[in-house]
Amino acid sequence: MESKINDEQLLARTKCQYKIEVKTANVKNAGTDDNVYIQIFGEVKGKGATEKRETKSFKLDNSSDNFEKNQIDTFFKDEDNVGELTHIIVVADKKGDKPGWLIDFIRIIVNDKVSTFTNTKKIWLTADDHGNLTELLLKVDKKIVEDKDVVS
Repeated sequence: MESKINDEQLLARTKCQYKIEVKTANVKNAGTDDNVYIQIFGEVKGKGATEKRETKSFKLDNSSDNFEKNQIDTFFKDEDNVGELTHIIVVADKKGDKPGWLIDFIRIIVNDKVSTFTNTKKIWLTADDHGNLTELLLKVDKKIVEDKDVVS
């Protein structure tokens, strides 16, 4: 007997490519040399139920000097598809020569859908005096979610 797979089950087994654009703020000492990690959260809505999903935490790194003042860095990562993005958690590990980082925004593009996460409260991401990591949770800007194909 052949089993039927519903849309939610199919999505749970798929990977997608996340294009992640990170903009460091344009203020003095906003950049960092810390290692930066991100975890992406979302949800899949089915008939009468919503399933929350998340990626594993992964390091944002490429060959350039990342996270400098007023710079946009772009990363690509193949990960589990988490459905509609809801929020992200960003962590810096205080391993670099220049700890402390001020994110302006993070934009994530997946399947031509753009989700923007803005640090509206201008919270600095840093470690405390005991070496504990500080996490920054940013929720998706509902008014800025857009499809790339939409022309204004």
